[in-house]
Amino acid sequence: MVKIIYEHYRYPKTYSQNGDDDYHPYFIYRYKRNFKPFNPSGKGGMTICCIVLSNGDEYVGYARCNLADNFNYKLGRRIALGRALKAASEDEVDIIL
Repeated sequence: MVKIIYEHYRYPKTYSQNGDDDYHPYFIYRYKRNFKPFNPSGKGGMTICCIVLSNGDEYVGYARCNLADNFNYKLGRRIALGRALKAASEDEVDIIL
C-alpha cells in the first residue's frame, strides 16, 4: 500500500501603508483550505509531497514558488510528486500509483 500526503504552506497577506500588497518572506504557515487563521497571499508558497510505503520508507519532494509567482495547488502537487518519485527511483524502488 502506498500513501501520498500533501501539505501546502502559504504566506499571509498583509498590506503596506500605501495600500499595495506586502509580503514578509520569513513567515510562512501551513495552510488548510477549510481552516483559515489568516488571509493567504496569492503569491509564493510551498507544497510538500510525502510518499509513505507499507514498509515505512518515506520519500519527500517539494515545490516552491517565488513571491513573484502565483500560488497554484495543482502545479505544486504535480512537481512535488515528481520529485518524490525521483527520490524513490534513485533508491531503485518501483512505485505503481
